[in-house]
Amino acid sequence: MGIYLDFNATHPPDQKILLEAMQLYFKNFANPSGRSKASQEAEYHIEKARKKVAEFLWVQPNQIVFTSGSTESAGICSYVLSELYPTHKVAMSSFEHPAISENFMRKFHNVHVLPAKEEDALSQLQKESFSVLAYSLGHGETGIAPSLSFLQAIPEETFLLADASQIIRHFFQYSIYKQNKQEEVQAIMNAVLTRENSALFFSSHKIGAGHGSSALVLPRNPALQSAFAKYKPFFGGNQENEMRPGTSNFVSILALAKRLSYLPNVKEGQDNAKTTFLFEKRIQTVLQEKATIVGYENHRIPGTTLLYLPHTDIDFLLMALDMEGISVSTGTSCKSRSRTPSPTLLQMGFSPEEAIQVIRFSYDYTFSEQDMEQVLLVLEKA
Repeated sequence: MGIYLDFNATHPPDQKILLEAMQLYFKNFANPSGRSKASQEAEYHIEKARKKVAEFLWVQPNQIVFTSGSTESAGICSYVLSELYPTHKVAMSSFEHPAISENFMRKFHNVHVLPAKEEDALSQLQKESFSVLAYSLGHGETGIAPSLSFLQAIPEETFLLADASQIIRHFFQYSIYKQNKQEEVQAIMNAVLTRENSALFFSSHKIGAGHGSSALVLPRNPALQSAFAKYKPFFGGNQENEMRPGTSNFVSILALAKRLSYLPNVKEGQDNAKTTFLFEKRIQTVLQEKATIVGYENHRIPGTTLLYLPHTDIDFLLMALDMEGISVSTGTSCKSRSRTPSPTLLQMGFSPEEAIQVIRFSYDYTFSEQDMEQVLLVLEKA
């Protein structure tokens, strides 16, 4: 596949894990929702996967709901919360995926978009009272993530909804903070998961488990768990304790759980943060004033570099990279083909014209120095 630098859209699949899950499916392809012995055996594997995910995240198995993807998880949460807090004031960060931002704008009547600067966002949170806050733990375009101190300062009475799709693959590594100070990703995740009133979700294809499933983590609070069952947005099926209809994606769910169990096995040299430091240093050395790394001064997850190239024909650059077998993106994959300005970049102060002059590289430790030089060669010529 050449040089693949679009991890934030879809992480390369772990073929071994997916093949193992597929082989189990071939042995028993019965519907897990059925009453037959074969169906119950299939359901057993899904419940075993649920327990694995719960253990990984230090939550209870009944908090884990498997959905078809993060878009569904975000939709469920948005609907339930809008039923719980129909007229309340709610907030969301400037870094939300459209699955959150568009749902919030449609379902809530009083939505506030917080400033992009963390200190300004925190000031607004402390001055005003919000019943719900949606805050992405890792922005898919820029990699910008909240600091641990920010998450800890969110008022206890505010329900926190967190999209962990981009940060989950870095769980046993570190986040970049102003290029030299680092914070553990585990601590950032735990700041959300240990709250009584929070929900969190991530997708299978963001961690190499293939397309087709998402883990939605319900609140610890039993009353709020009951609300998610009561105010379900979909009807016509009894999957996932009657929270959603639709046959469970057996292969994807098993692969998701198995892939999570592999994340602790980070070996020496498999450091995404070091790779990010090296790539961005080379960008600054080679391209100098021709390119700006968006969010460089911010707290960011590793493996995401959004370049602002003010004097470059981005469409031509994408074609040039494609011709060299280099896969990249211009932003969030769900919207990247539209070539419309990113709402996040507009919130960060970019003009509509500037906001479409960007290209995103997302990667891991396998991004070699040789591949970096090949990418930079194309960027220099563009």
